[in-house]
Amino acid sequence: MNFSRLLAIATAAAVPLLPVAAQAQVSAAGTTTVVLRTTSSSWSVHQEDLANADITGAVAPTAGYVYPPGDPNYITTRFFHNSHVAPYRTGYYDAASDKGWGRTKVERKHQITDVKLLSDGYALATQQRTSSNRFVTRFLAVLQDSKGDVVDQRIVRIVTDEVDKRADNETVGVITAYCENPGDSCPSWVNNY
Repeated sequence: MNFSRLLAIATAAAVPLLPVAAQAQVSAAGTTTVVLRTTSSSWSVHQEDLANADITGAVAPTAGYVYPPGDPNYITTRFFHNSHVAPYRTGYYDAASDKGWGRTKVERKHQITDVKLLSDGYALATQQRTSSNRFVTRFLAVLQDSKGDVVDQRIVRIVTDEVDKRADNETVGVITAYCENPGDSCPSWVNNY
């Protein structure tokens, strides 16, 4: 398949989700594109939004402190949405205990490796506070064929802690990100944004 990048900012009403069984089936000759859209459909808190992140290295903020690469608290990038800033830290994930947070959990458990998809989605999306320190940002990732017809789509959630601070005096940031579907893993096409 030949994938191209396109960011489509649409503020239209939410597009109904296709059944999970309608996986992306595009002929080898077809071209597909992943676009992002806002979603205004009603939504509720998922268990994954409130899961115990078991965030390591909780220490008091210290001016000028920077976590070294390799540390779970190391910031790999930052996502921006209006006045909100969410650091995307390395984090960790332990599959046996199903605990973790940050980029490592997002990539290993939920199969999202495309940082641009998350960054652009975070900037575009609707955000809702789910607890005293957690926010959930939601957007729609849409796979379209060369004619613009929807082949598949998934609501993607980014869960952030934008209150609690780390030693580098920045918030914890991204706890996790996942697709709303059974198993919370994203189909591979989501990473072709």
